[in-house]
Amino acid sequence: MKLSCINKLKYIFATSLDLFDYQRKIITMKQQNTKALFSFGYLLYLILTPLMLNAQSLSVVDSESLEPIPYASVEIYEMQIQSYCDENGVFEFSYLSNTTPVIISANGYKPTSFIYKSGDNNSYDIKLKKSHIFLNEIVVSPTTGLVQKNNLTNVILKKINQADQIMAPNLMELITNVPGVYSINTGSSISKPVIRGLSGLKVVTFWNGLRIENQQWANDHGLNFTDMGIKSVEIVKGPSSLLYGADALGGVLYFTDEDYLPPNSFNSSFESRFESNSMSSFNIARIKLANEKIRFNVYAGYKSAAEYQIPDGEFVKNSSYNRKSLKTSLGYNKNNWILNLRYNYNSNENGLPGHTHSLDPSPEEFLLETQHRDRILPLQLIEDHYLSIENKLILSNQSVIKFNTGFTSNSITEFEEKVTIPGISMLLNNIPYNFSFTSYVNENITWISGVQGMLTKNSNDKAAESSLIPNASSYDLGSYSLLQYSKSKFETQIGLRYDIREIDAGDLLSKNFSKLNGSFGLVFQKGLYTLRTNFSSGFRPPHLSEMLSYGVHHGTNRFEIGSQDLKSEFANQFDISLDYGTEHINFNINPFIIISKTIFMLLLLQIL
Repeated sequence: MKLSCINKLKYIFATSLDLFDYQRKIITMKQQNTKALFSFGYLLYLILTPLMLNAQSLSVVDSESLEPIPYASVEIYEMQIQSYCDENGVFEFSYLSNTTPVIISANGYKPTSFIYKSGDNNSYDIKLKKSHIFLNEIVVSPTTGLVQKNNLTNVILKKINQADQIMAPNLMELITNVPGVYSINTGSSISKPVIRGLSGLKVVTFWNGLRIENQQWANDHGLNFTDMGIKSVEIVKGPSSLLYGADALGGVLYFTDEDYLPPNSFNSSFESRFESNSMSSFNIARIKLANEKIRFNVYAGYKSAAEYQIPDGEFVKNSSYNRKSLKTSLGYNKNNWILNLRYNYNSNENGLPGHTHSLDPSPEEFLLETQHRDRILPLQLIEDHYLSIENKLILSNQSVIKFNTGFTSNSITEFEEKVTIPGISMLLNNIPYNFSFTSYVNENITWISGVQGMLTKNSNDKAAESSLIPNASSYDLGSYSLLQYSKSKFETQIGLRYDIREIDAGDLLSKNFSKLNGSFGLVFQKGLYTLRTNFSSGFRPPHLSEMLSYGVHHGTNRFEIGSQDLKSEFANQFDISLDYGTEHINFNINPFIIISKTIFMLLLLQIL
């Protein structure tokens, strides 16, 4: 049964991505899938007759004086809309979907949240308590929709593009002040995430639910998108296979875009940033508009940086880069159906510092006395296309269907010795998908089940001098189910997941890997204290690069050698955290232990 499912996926993927004709076929397939999805959603709407929503309102007042709080912020989580009350502290809405968190906040007050449910009263009275200092923010997990106090794992949410935030050379540098999160940098343009000491293929990145694959196995391949239009990043530490799939042994970075405008609004802006060290400039233009049903955001950006300076006054040779970005988001809702269609394009032109052919290099080879923006070899050209389709359909008060899919394309070309012939040129295409069903059995029990996976294909340009990884494909398929029980101050969750991965490189290699993983957690709240404990297991089968790579990689000054004898990597984590929070103090202690069986140590022992 397992092989038949994999073979079907292989056939679909091979048909839709046939070498250089992939773009036309992918676009056609997306159009057909979108039409089918519209028809399916409309049919369910007719059969199940979801509840039509009437106009409702909420009023926000001071908890002591009961005076209205004008222009309080109202964040509607599921629809990614941030709006404001009027001068009387009143907010009216007629477009909310069922079972969505709503966050209310105002300057000088402690924020609060509630879960909107259709069928409730037509008005809500929200009372905010005064607070002269703000320590504990309301955090809603993008993946589970749970408020952080009810989350089984200690999720960290880092806001991006805040008015009081000091900008950084790249996106990763903005989140390295989070405990346990670091970065590996190649110059100022390439930065890779490190979570609890693990990086590369052990850290999985999502953009609005779309899994990003961009040859992250190499140290010179970092996050290729910028902070333009990014609202926040959710950081999950440790093995997280249950909801995020195989590979997430170190953790997960889940980036979420900025909110849409409220209905009948328009906004445009221009932003320019400058950094003196590398003389870099980053210019961003934004346009946002919305009516009652449709919301649209568009961003365009261009960044240029010269070689950066080190403390002795010299400049690091070939560390300059240029970056172009385009991002669009289209949101649509009708009754109990929510659709988000997103596209993100990034083009990076990076110099690769530290390149040498000397057996005994000196520091002077890598430094310059004057600063330049000129292109010199070695040079790395990267293009990324991300297309994301998010769907949510609320069938009744007790069930929700989500279907997310999309397409990612990562093209890397490195010019090492010649400007006309690339040293390597690789194209990585990926179709991820995630179908989930959530049932609110009763006010205490929630059940989530789903199917998740991706279809990945790596191909090489025949014009390149060499190839690090041969033409190959991998197929991931996983199913998961979890049950959450809530009662008063107590929360518990248990879940299981089964994953399959097949790697196919024709006559070179054909292998299957599979594993059952689980997770169990408890949360207990009493007074000012919150105690969390969680056990989770993770699974990471070998990657194409680890099994099939062979050749000189000038971008990292390495000779890559893969091994077809590699086995899967496993990890178990026990995590416990204690939170204590008052109006003036917020304290957290979070010890953990990870027991991992790594494929690299096994290979090293074989070599020795």
